[in-house]
Amino acid sequence: MVRMSACGAVARRCAAGCRGAFVLFIFLIVAAAAASCTSSNTSVTAPTTTRCGVTVTNSLETVPAAGGAGTLTVSSERDCAWAASNTAPWIVITSGSNGQGDGSIAYRVAANTTPSSRRTTIDVNSAAATIVQEAAECRATVTPVTSSVPASGGDMTIQVQTNAGCAWTATSDAGWARITAGASGQGDGAVTLTIEANSSTARAAHLVVAGAAVTVDQASGVPGPPSPGPAPACSYTIQPSGQTMPAAGGPGAIDVAAAANNCSWTAVSNAAWITITGGASGAGNGRVTFTAPANSGGSRTGTISVAGQTFTLSQAGASCSYSISPASEAIAAAGGSSTIGVTTGDSCAWSSASNASWITIASGASGTGPGTVKLTIAANTGAARTGTATIAAQTFTVTQAAAPCGYSLSPATLDLAPAGGEGRTSVSAGSGCAWTATSNAAWITVTGGSSGTGNGVVVFNAAPNPGAARSGTITIGGQTMTVTQQAAPCTFSISSSAQTFAASGGPGSVGITTGASCGWSASTVADWITITSATGGTGNGTVSYNVGANTGPQRTGTLMIAGQTFTVTQDAAPCTYSIAPASQTLGAAGGPGAISVTAGGSCAWSATSSNPEWLSITGGSPGSGNGQVTFTAGVNATGADRTAAITIANQSFMLTQTAQ
Repeated sequence: MVRMSACGAVARRCAAGCRGAFVLFIFLIVAAAAASCTSSNTSVTAPTTTRCGVTVTNSLETVPAAGGAGTLTVSSERDCAWAASNTAPWIVITSGSNGQGDGSIAYRVAANTTPSSRRTTIDVNSAAATIVQEAAECRATVTPVTSSVPASGGDMTIQVQTNAGCAWTATSDAGWARITAGASGQGDGAVTLTIEANSSTARAAHLVVAGAAVTVDQASGVPGPPSPGPAPACSYTIQPSGQTMPAAGGPGAIDVAAAANNCSWTAVSNAAWITITGGASGAGNGRVTFTAPANSGGSRTGTISVAGQTFTLSQAGASCSYSISPASEAIAAAGGSSTIGVTTGDSCAWSSASNASWITIASGASGTGPGTVKLTIAANTGAARTGTATIAAQTFTVTQAAAPCGYSLSPATLDLAPAGGEGRTSVSAGSGCAWTATSNAAWITVTGGSSGTGNGVVVFNAAPNPGAARSGTITIGGQTMTVTQQAAPCTFSISSSAQTFAASGGPGSVGITTGASCGWSASTVADWITITSATGGTGNGTVSYNVGANTGPQRTGTLMIAGQTFTVTQDAAPCTYSIAPASQTLGAAGGPGAISVTAGGSCAWSATSSNPEWLSITGGSPGSGNGQVTFTAGVNATGADRTAAITIANQSFMLTQTAQ
């Protein structure tokens, strides 16, 4: 396989596809571009505030009344942090509430049971994603839909059942059937009719109540001629009188048997979700057909009035399934809270219960449809522990860290004479808590009990003090013991107590002021600081030293000069990066590859692919110092060459994959 840079590949393809004088012109341009494709070492800095813009794309700007789940796609600079928030209680962010760079946020919208649409936003930093939910459909049940009244008239009532907040009206086409109350309403209500006496032939009034057709038949008020004999009475039977239907819905039929062929009848649905598809009216024997849609909620029952008979239709509720997110969480020893989202059907009930005494259900002990549960986890005073809570028949696991070890010293301070000598302190700690003892002063030496577990004793020795009163510390199990030593007859001072050096290092000096016969010494335990003058003397003097170059992070060392502490702080070495190789060409079959990264020991970096769909990073990222990033290229089935880049600490590796 021949390897070349991405820019070289561009030049080869251009040269192969051009002709004539135009070939020469294009080739010169491409060659110039190829010559500029060189790698360079670049220091990585965090983005400024003005670069951290956030854009949000919403997958579900309009939500049906039944609710649903959506995703916000967040686009931002790689190092820019963002957080999502919303104030609407009917929207729950289920994952990705904060992040850095590009990302996504999942959310769930609860069902809207009101007849009004609603709107809110999910805010991501300064960007806002608008969510509009449609209003719930208003459905009404009216009873009765057919009535017969005598010629003498009177009052009658029609009942209306509908969603809370849904408005409706009632109208009549007959002046003798007047609406005296309930001409309009909102939610459940009633319509009162006053029927005038009839002195003429039989008549019918037709009303529209909450969108449903209602018929009122009034008997004749005119005496008829003598009857030749009793006419056969009309009677009706229906078969079946009821039916049970699965949640998926479907069609059904009702057979009508009449006493005579001239016996007329009608069929009316009394439930908004049952539709008459055939046989709404007839005479004699006949058939009524109907259909019911799929049921997305709990079980329900509706009726159809057929020839004065009642047909009852029962439909099973949608089956309930449940999931929770997250399914587990790790909590610190100090305790805290955890919020868990419950996903299920709108009419599916669930409950929550703790299975551990240190886990409490703070909210969401029960609910119906999607919801959230909040747990409170008590502080841990012992070993690491694991407990569970049962939420919507699912198990949520809490893992809590062990309580931290505590240490105390007795005494925590000690004052010594100028001659120095032995000192000791007792350590109190838990039986399983380990500790070490470290002297932070060159004149204090730990001679016994430098480490232990549980209770113990630390013994140390203080050297004679040749100068001014001094203080030093010993760190034991994170606690500090302070040792003070009285001044010797001689006193000492140094010209400065600290100096800061660049990463390149260099020389320095410290002046000593003391009595003419007072002896002093100079020492250091930092291997990157070298004393270049005499390490001791009598009376006034100067200590010269040299600081070596720093190739890592910022560091601090000390010199002990005439019993005084002189602190040297050195800046960290600057971070530089390089990668090898800078480009590679693979065949259409794809395969693995690797890129070497060269950087300072504490210099951090990460790698990203410009086209992760076919060029994926398989290892090594993130990292610090020298390292290696591995990747895999998928099979190229596009029929054309393709390129993608991997960016490592602002260095670009270009991969070209040839076509099959």
